[in-house]
Amino acid sequence: MVWVMLVSILVGSLLAHSMITSRTLSPLCASSLGLNFTKLMVFPLSHQTLKLTKVNTYGLSFEWTGSNTSLKPILLAAHQDVVPVEPITVDKWKYPPYSGYYDGERIWGRGSLDDKSGLIGIL
Repeated sequence: MVWVMLVSILVGSLLAHSMITSRTLSPLCASSLGLNFTKLMVFPLSHQTLKLTKVNTYGLSFEWTGSNTSLKPILLAAHQDVVPVEPITVDKWKYPPYSGYYDGERIWGRGSLDDKSGLIGIL
């Protein structure tokens, strides 16, 4: 149960920091806020250990060099952005779309069924 609570808090926190992208909007906060969130609040060891390369400004690529360079690498991928919520639909949400609200059973928010938990698992 403690693990479920921890993951729900982490996913909820990611959802509460709306990292919005669309075809017409530039990514907002996806690089700076998302990176600072994971670095300062949750995953400092990952950021101390892994080599960070920014890709096209907003993409973040982390490299973890292994001790056996003869082995083939693997790729773990996730994204932290979400598409915007149409302002006229905000009142139709059970909880605010970027709240990351955990009701004891589900995490509510834009992108909660996406791969935010995968991102946390990777880091």
